[in-house]
Amino acid sequence: MVREFVIPLNKDDLLHSSSTDQYAVRQKVARPQIPNLVRGLSGLVNSADNSAGGPYAILANFDTLFSLLVDLQHVDRSVITSAWETCILALSKINNLVARCDLDTAPDRLRAALKMTIYVLWELMVYFENMDSTVNAIVLPKRGRKKTSGGKSTAAAANASHELSGLGVGWEWNAERVDAFQHLAALFACPHLPTLWHPPIVEDSFVNLVTKMCCKSLENAELSKANNKPCRDFISKIFAHTIGLFPNQNEEIARKMVDLLKNYEQSSTAVTDISLTLIITYDNPKFLFELVREIGSTDPSELAKDSDSTRAISQFLTEMAPRVPQLLFKYFSFLMPHFQEESHTFRSCLCTISGEVLIHLFRQQQQSGGEQQQDQSEQQKKARDELLEELQLHVHDHHANVRARAVSVLTALLQARAVPISSLVDLLKWVAPSVDDVSSNVRKNVIQFFAVFISACPFAFKYPRDEFEHLLAEEKKKLEDIESQSSKQQQRAQLITREEAEQMWEQRSASVVRAIVSLQKSAEQADGGEDKENCSFTEDASVEEDLQEQPPQVQEEDSDPPPDIATMLMGIREQLEREEYVEAARGVKRARHLFPDCPVFAAAAAANRHDSSMDESVDEEEESIARKRDLLIIHDLLKAVFIAPFAKLSVNVEPAEQEMGGGGGGFDVASLVNMNPDQIEALIQSQQTRVLLLQKSLSIQRLFTGQIVPSVVNLLGSPTQSDVTISVEFVVACVDFGLDVRPGLRSMMGLLASSDPSVRKLVVSAFQRVYFSDSTAPHQVARNLLWLACEEGGGGTLSSQLCLHNLVGEFVKLGQLGDRVINYLWEVFTLKHPDTHTHTDRVVALQIIAMAAREKKDIIKSNIDVVIRFGLQEDPSDFTMANQAINALMALSDHTTNPTTEEKFRFPETHPIVTSIVDVLVKGMTETSSLSWCEMADSGVAAMFALVQSPIRVVQEMVVKCYTRGFFHSEEAEGGPPRPMEEVNEEVARRFMTFIGNVAVRTAVFLEVNVLNEVKRKKREAENAKETARASKRAKLSTPSTKPDNKPDDTLNVSVRSRGRMSYASTVASESGELTEMTGGHNTVDEAVETIKGVCDEAMVTGEGLLAQFAPLVAACLLHIPGSSGDQHLHASAPLRAAAASALANFMMVGLNFCQEHLRLYFTLMEKEPDAVIRSNLMVFTGDLIARFPNAMDPWTPHIYARLRDRSDHVRLVCIITISQLILKEMVKVKGQISEMARCIVDHNPQIAGSARFLFDQLAQKNNALYNVLPDLISRLSVAAPPVGDRLSQKREEEQLGEAAAGPCPVETEEEEDEEKFHEIISYIIKLLPREKLSELLVDKLCQRFKVISDNERQCRDLGFVLSQLHFGDKAFNKLAENVACYAPRLKHNPDLAHYFHAILDNCRRNCKQELKNSIAELESAIEAAVRGGGEGEDEEQDESSGVDEKPPTAAAAAAGVQSESENDENMFAVPSTPASAAAGKHGEAVKRSARSTRALALSPQTSAERPVNKRPRRK
Repeated sequence: MVREFVIPLNKDDLLHSSSTDQYAVRQKVARPQIPNLVRGLSGLVNSADNSAGGPYAILANFDTLFSLLVDLQHVDRSVITSAWETCILALSKINNLVARCDLDTAPDRLRAALKMTIYVLWELMVYFENMDSTVNAIVLPKRGRKKTSGGKSTAAAANASHELSGLGVGWEWNAERVDAFQHLAALFACPHLPTLWHPPIVEDSFVNLVTKMCCKSLENAELSKANNKPCRDFISKIFAHTIGLFPNQNEEIARKMVDLLKNYEQSSTAVTDISLTLIITYDNPKFLFELVREIGSTDPSELAKDSDSTRAISQFLTEMAPRVPQLLFKYFSFLMPHFQEESHTFRSCLCTISGEVLIHLFRQQQQSGGEQQQDQSEQQKKARDELLEELQLHVHDHHANVRARAVSVLTALLQARAVPISSLVDLLKWVAPSVDDVSSNVRKNVIQFFAVFISACPFAFKYPRDEFEHLLAEEKKKLEDIESQSSKQQQRAQLITREEAEQMWEQRSASVVRAIVSLQKSAEQADGGEDKENCSFTEDASVEEDLQEQPPQVQEEDSDPPPDIATMLMGIREQLEREEYVEAARGVKRARHLFPDCPVFAAAAAANRHDSSMDESVDEEEESIARKRDLLIIHDLLKAVFIAPFAKLSVNVEPAEQEMGGGGGGFDVASLVNMNPDQIEALIQSQQTRVLLLQKSLSIQRLFTGQIVPSVVNLLGSPTQSDVTISVEFVVACVDFGLDVRPGLRSMMGLLASSDPSVRKLVVSAFQRVYFSDSTAPHQVARNLLWLACEEGGGGTLSSQLCLHNLVGEFVKLGQLGDRVINYLWEVFTLKHPDTHTHTDRVVALQIIAMAAREKKDIIKSNIDVVIRFGLQEDPSDFTMANQAINALMALSDHTTNPTTEEKFRFPETHPIVTSIVDVLVKGMTETSSLSWCEMADSGVAAMFALVQSPIRVVQEMVVKCYTRGFFHSEEAEGGPPRPMEEVNEEVARRFMTFIGNVAVRTAVFLEVNVLNEVKRKKREAENAKETARASKRAKLSTPSTKPDNKPDDTLNVSVRSRGRMSYASTVASESGELTEMTGGHNTVDEAVETIKGVCDEAMVTGEGLLAQFAPLVAACLLHIPGSSGDQHLHASAPLRAAAASALANFMMVGLNFCQEHLRLYFTLMEKEPDAVIRSNLMVFTGDLIARFPNAMDPWTPHIYARLRDRSDHVRLVCIITISQLILKEMVKVKGQISEMARCIVDHNPQIAGSARFLFDQLAQKNNALYNVLPDLISRLSVAAPPVGDRLSQKREEEQLGEAAAGPCPVETEEEEDEEKFHEIISYIIKLLPREKLSELLVDKLCQRFKVISDNERQCRDLGFVLSQLHFGDKAFNKLAENVACYAPRLKHNPDLAHYFHAILDNCRRNCKQELKNSIAELESAIEAAVRGGGEGEDEEQDESSGVDEKPPTAAAAAAGVQSESENDENMFAVPSTPASAAAGKHGEAVKRSARSTRALALSPQTSAERPVNKRPRRK
């Protein structure tokens, strides 16, 4: 008798049996005996004796295998592999017996042997899988770690695996695993397997054990690889047969699969593959139901952890969705609740699944067409709308990943056309705000959505917005007319059929015939004597005669408006109903003549012309054939008109000789009279659909033009490259579909100045796609380029023109602008092209040619005469064209040549280029009708210095000629007295001022750059020649010379004789021959620099120089400021003062002496000039002056900072930008006036506030620059400066300058700064400091300040607020506790200050370590005692020990301060705050500072802790 083998839950359960029929291990084998017994067992299994060998050998020797399983960790691994192979062999033999139904007479033995074999295989598989996972974890690199450069190859990793496992190189666990599952799959596929049990049902424990083996293997990451696909197929087969044997295993296997996903993330691929095989290959959709239900029942809190299990489940569902979307849609209700749960990973997964399901539903609807049942279609539509609505909601999810995924899924739906047209507008409105999302990934997906939306809805961009609105209004009006006419017709219409209508006609037929006969007779009588045979009643001639016989008024009415067929037929029918048959016959004749192709008349011609009533009324013998024919024709026509509405005939035709009104072929409402109710209803629905489509198209276009496009254009300036890239692609897509994105194109042009080469390349490629596609003809390329230049560069800003220049240069480098394109532009410029072109086209064509010539100089070099003739000589008064011509000629300059190594080519003074430019510039001096002269003159002066051999002489001659032409009565009057200033045209004077200022600056630049480079070049040539001579001399000598060389090599020691031979004049002869006398013949670089500096300081704008003669003229225009005292007739206009101020600044840029002499006038203008434009211009020049002459400008720094309180926002903006650039470039030291910049942080103008914040952001990144100025900044902010336009300052200005006076000069007052603004400023600045790096020093400094300030509560509160904004670490808190004596006396009478300290303690209590809790409590007790009054004695003692004089300033000091202020007000000109050599002034400033010591929070410079923190110590 064979005892039953019960598969145990634990190995120890086999040592005991619960009954006599249950198998139990009789005796464990000793460990040393196990190897021999196991190896011997292999031979027993191979034997053919089925009594104790073959598959039954396992049954007889199970105790040996059990002992092996107990001692697996202590047995050699080769023994274990031998046991595995023996069990696989036994399983194979069992399969053969079961397959042949060779169950002998005792199936119990075979069942017991099978169960024992499977159990041993399970235990060994667990051992091998665990060992394999351990080896993989050791050998293979972990995910997320970088592989080392010396990493092992695949073969090396495999060898290491075998070495670690000890299994030997010839044994592969992957192959053994596949072999095992192959045998198991064959076993479960055998239909006779259940016969081993009684009754024939496989027991659950056996099936569960096999499925556990499958799941155990699936835990291994190796099974998810592609090379293990056969193993996964065998497991799928086992699961499929298991489910076939036990249908309840669907739920069990699904649960195990989900557990695998939750616990082993690497099993996701294998689980997906097996699940799809079960569902699709083995046709088991219920398995998906169990999977989805199991996943849906997962606790949301478990998924919210966003652990590996959540990612694995999400990956599983994402991979399943495209393969089985229909089934997933049926079971999606189990997953819908998780849309509202916390796990963002799972919400992203659900969004992806929703997209796949919606795409499937759309495709299914397309394939089925109208074959689906109505109920099923409505149900799917409802579910689709709910799913789409849920997906839209997550576009605004609180997690960025979910938002990005939702938008990406909606983009895929648009691409698949799976979104209903009715939902497009709502969807676009919902997604549009996300373009400003904080996440760059979301913004990228949103812009991609917009681009796909444009391509998915091309109907919305078919017409411009204005045309859409016009079409919508027309279609709405047409719909209203159709509905109105339809309602009227329905009221008149009778519900009769065609047969009834024919019966009604039979009743009228006889009367109609008699009317026609009478009409024929009257026509014959009117013809009077003509042959009746030749008279045809229906001929066109008779109709024309009838029309001619009508009165002129009737003819005019008939001719305008033109007749309409529908209106005429409706009138004829009404006449038949009123029994006016004669008029109806006349009308039908006329209608047939005008509209012969009408379907009603065609139907009448094809109808049967036999009528019984006519036979009774007409005698054939008395009537001729022609009359009868005419009679029949008219009768049939009238009959057709009468029954047309009931015959469903259309009358929508065009007249024979003219088009109908209302647009070619358009529908006319009058045609409704010939339609039946069904046709009318269909027409109304069609018109409603058209109106709805136009409304949605207009809404889409409004959203794009009003919200979406501007937002995307703003992203073109984003610092994130992905934003820029996707925005450029979106702009190109908009251009392709005809959207107006010109602002986007302008912003793209600005990106050409980007420092990122990839961005520039992207923009160039985009413009190529937009304007220069491969299929575009050369002339069209040129036209596109002209349009682009007119739109972006023509008349635009300087930056747009520079960007356009870069774009054209890139096109030339890429070969986009070939010879044919350039020739077309030349033809446009010279008016040789057959098409007519405007003046703007000519100017822009020349501008593009000039830009292209910068990269390819031959374009201009071969056409110099063309540019001179058509650009300079054709119309000398066209300054715009002349300016572009000069710019084109400037391309001939060797701007790419290295000026220190190569000599530049220059034209002689007599060249046509020079003479033409001089003539245009001089003659245009008095042509005041055009306003472009100054720009052209500046280009002309630049061309002289770039192209001419002797530019200074030519330019000086130009200055003299312009002065003579503008300030003398005539050119012949040269040498006579100049005109008085009052008689000179102000426009001419303004031009001259601008001209001489430009000449001064460009002359200085020429001397300091071009001349100096020429000196360096000549010096290098001389050195090279000398070196060549020495080399040749050494080559001739056989031995080196020992004679010392007494001649110095350094050219700085050139003798006087050599200096005379090699003069400086000869060095710069090729540049400027007239410089010989200026430079004095020096030929070294240092001497040249000093000579040029002396020329600029003493010989150009001062002394006997030409420009120096005009300096008094410039000053005369500026000395009399409007609003000040003096003769009113001496005041110049604002444009003239602006030009004079510009000339003054340019003169000051040239020479230091001139600059120092006119600084008072300069800053007086900047403070008291009423025109804000002039003040802002001077502020810009101030930055240049500081960069050129920093020492001269330093005493005037307070006047520069004073412009931060100017009344004009523009002046203040220019001022803060200028000062910021000077500070960041370290041209100006950060001094106490930085507080004025800090006040701008809270300025009402957002641009000014943004510029101030930018400055402090940059200062925070420069070592300790911000920390060093912070104490002084706090001191000055705590003492308020006067608000702009205070009463005292305003009264003074009204008295001196009038109501149009400028902003006040910087005067200190005692008014307090608004405390809220102070808090905002300090909060912003403190956030920029390092959290702990400098807090300790700041706490010490601020606490010490409580000892020296007065009893001003506001100052105490400010210090307390600053302390509360700092980050308190351990060290900072210790400093606060050490200085408690400094601030404790101030707490009693200042509750706000106590509040700040309590806030500090609360903050410290939360952030400090546990060791400081006691110290915090002690400090809190001390503060409470001081608040209650315990610190009064300390207060008195502190006051005595501090030694600070709290007395108010003396009367003498106050009087001195008032006197100095009054004297400054009375003086018209501004003065520097600290004159260079005025000891008395310094003493006065000291007195003022001592007077203000009690109201300023200036920190004492004597405290060591208050010194600026520097990383590097000063060198001694």
